[in-house]
Amino acid sequence: MTIKETYETQLKSLKNRKKARNPIYWKTKNSFEDVQKFEDVRMREPLKKEGKGVKRETIISQINQVKAVHKEFPLVRFYDFNNQAEIYQKNIFTDDEDYERCSRTPDGYYFHKDAGIFLIEIENYSRVNDERIDDYTLWWINNFDWIEYIPLIIMEFNRFGNFQRDIHKESFDKRSSTEILKEAMKDA
Repeated sequence: MTIKETYETQLKSLKNRKKARNPIYWKTKNSFEDVQKFEDVRMREPLKKEGKGVKRETIISQINQVKAVHKEFPLVRFYDFNNQAEIYQKNIFTDDEDYERCSRTPDGYYFHKDAGIFLIEIENYSRVNDERIDDYTLWWINNFDWIEYIPLIIMEFNRFGNFQRDIHKESFDKRSSTEILKEAMKDA
């Protein structure tokens, strides 16, 4: 299935979705639903946090960041990270390995059998620090790398949702991480 076909299928499922009373409880199935849930949840928050320092402009900026990343990389997911990682681990390895949940959740992610694991951090949404990177690396080592080599690429996007830099690139592929990710999405 091409990206365009996947996009059309996911868009249809999004149009057919019934609005949940509270978007927090919506169990998304694809990246398009993730973006819609992100927007629904964020737009609901300003109503609860009036007067507590969260400006509406900040919320709208966060939504636009996620939409910009989604536009560039339409199959990147934003919710259900640990469940999808566990499914990915079970699909890759035939042995029944115990999955250890990551103590952190990236802003976005994409799993590909050959290209590896892509974790996305968006500036202005959650700060990237050494502790966060160490947690991701330890999670990767405990669940994947000790069994079989699987590339890990942690990418950072700026406050406009544009690719900024590779924070961590554990891959033999010399191409830029954006090229690798786009190629992996074509194979999906």
